[in-house]
Amino acid sequence: MLNRLLEGRGGLYATESYGILVMQLAPSVGIRYNNGPDKVTYFSMVFFSE
Repeated sequence: MLNRLLEGRGGLYATESYGILVMQLAPSVGIRYNNGPDKVTYFSMVFFSE
């Protein structure tokens, strides 16, 4: 499935490249941005069009 997403779509981009500031958005929806030292937290978003 990932291959289909990458083909003809130009790839996957960082959320911030769309002007969405994850550091500010995460706490407003109850998600921790920083989970402590030696931890990596990944965020993703799916957009739908009607």
